[in-house]
Amino acid sequence: MLAQDSISRDLVAIKIIKKKVLLQDEVDREGAMAERQALVLASGGVYVTSLYATFQSPEHLFFVMPYISGGTLHQRMAKTQYLEAHSIL
Repeated sequence: MLAQDSISRDLVAIKIIKKKVLLQDEVDREGAMAERQALVLASGGVYVTSLYATFQSPEHLFFVMPYISGGTLHQRMAKTQYLEAHSIL
């Protein structure tokens, strides 16, 4: 989901994960927690996006990250089959 920071007015991306799915599948649950931990550890690095915040509602987990235009890595790979070195670095 695309949102706007109420203070800075910057666009942010919010990844929404259904807790119901995580409760039903241990692999998905472990993957979501590993993703959060990796983003926390890598925040501030050059090649990994930052994690601004995480929070939850009774039904969802939310990861707030900077909005980066151009689509997802999955979408880009589906279009080109591979990425040129200059587009990665």
